Amino acid sequence: MSDVDVVKKTVEAFNAGQMNAVVENFGPHLAPHVRKGSAKQLPGFSDVNYTITNIDEVGNEVHFTFTATGTNSGKFLGLAATQKKVQWEGRAVATVVNGKIDTLHVIEDDLSKAAKLGLGNQISTVTGDWTTTALGITVNLHLTQTGQSVKGTAKTNLSGQTFNVTGSAKYPKVHLAAQLDPVHQITFDGTFENAKSIKGTFRIGSDSGAATLRHT
Repeated sequence: MSDVDVVKKTVEAFNAGQMNAVVENFGPHLAPHVRKGSAKQLPGFSDVNYTITNIDEVGNEVHFTFTATGTNSGKFLGLAATQKKVQWEGRAVATVVNGKIDTLHVIEDDLSKAAKLGLGNQISTVTGDWTTTALGITVNLHLTQTGQSVKGTAKTNLSGQTFNVTGSAKYPKVHLAAQLDPVHQITFDGTFENAKSIKGTFRIGSDSGAATLRHT
């Protein structure tokens, strides 16, 4: 059986609720941890089903992407269950040794999952300290979010003076604006990539450039 087939067989067993078969496909150091799980269950979710959308062997690794569905029947990111069914995407890398999965790294976007459950604004906030560099200007911001309203202060490397920032944040979108001086206004429009990164466009007057706000 190829390494790809081992991964496919494991996913099929999980979807069928055959946890004994799932455990048998893992190596000795992972199997005890897998055994603690329940059929078709993930933290915060039940009735979970995976569909592999692409799978390839890359060297000694198996890389695959997937679509998953599940019902939010338990606490997720510390928030109460919504009982909503949701679909999300992810990717994973596995290594297979002697027909057993020896390592497995799964990446799922919890913020996207939360947004689909209607929980985005409860777990993603711009409150805190952020920094970005664009158009040769570094901006450091201190922001506070109340509901969807954002207020705060910012400094640039141009003058070191502090100026006020206002804006809004409705996950996943963020808008910020500040008057740098009587002539120049700074704006930023972006989208959360994750809880500590907001990717978007930085504008000063008619000039604009790509920028990423990073939580510091």
